[in-house]
Amino acid sequence: MSIREVACRHPHKDYEIRFVDTPGFDPTSHENLEVLNDIARWLAQKYQGGVKLSGVIYTHRITDNRVSNSALTTLDLFQKICGADAFPNIRLVTTHWDDVRGDTHEYEKRETELCNVFWSPLIERGSKTLRFHNNTTSAWDIIDTLPLDQRTLQIQQEMVDQNLSLEETTAGRTFAWFWDVVNSLRSIMERIGLALRGTRMSEDGSTSLRRFES
Repeated sequence: MSIREVACRHPHKDYEIRFVDTPGFDPTSHENLEVLNDIARWLAQKYQGGVKLSGVIYTHRITDNRVSNSALTTLDLFQKICGADAFPNIRLVTTHWDDVRGDTHEYEKRETELCNVFWSPLIERGSKTLRFHNNTTSAWDIIDTLPLDQRTLQIQQEMVDQNLSLEETTAGRTFAWFWDVVNSLRSIMERIGLALRGTRMSEDGSTSLRRFES
């Protein structure tokens, strides 16, 4: 897993844009916490260096016939990383429209459901929905909708401004079950360590007593 940065010159405007590709979350994978850690560390380092994001793009395949529970979990984590203040800079993009053949009515219904049900909390706070048609023009059209004002993401504020650990952040608390397991294991290891030290002290005391008696 890695985070990649690619610099591109805007084809019609005289400035450079940096695209950042992050690993995706897979709710069925045990590596999700590692993904979150990588993203959080990168975001914190950039923020500490004075860099803010102009926008965040969330993609969803329009060819998926339903929004699974795992997709909802990922969307919830995404919102916790960004925070409500950054919602106006979020673009919710449906992809794979180029794979749609024939009647598009069913896919348009899915798009409407996404907007009215699953994405409504973000849209109500300023996020915009767009379609990606798998070509360069479509990609730049999406980029051009992003506002010029840059935003600080919630996880950046929490980790840098508030000096919270990843475990303490809103996004990190999604993995509360993991931290509970880690803390339990630490407690067990500490008790084992104390027991082993107690055993060694007892053995040393018995040896000294035998020497004294002899």
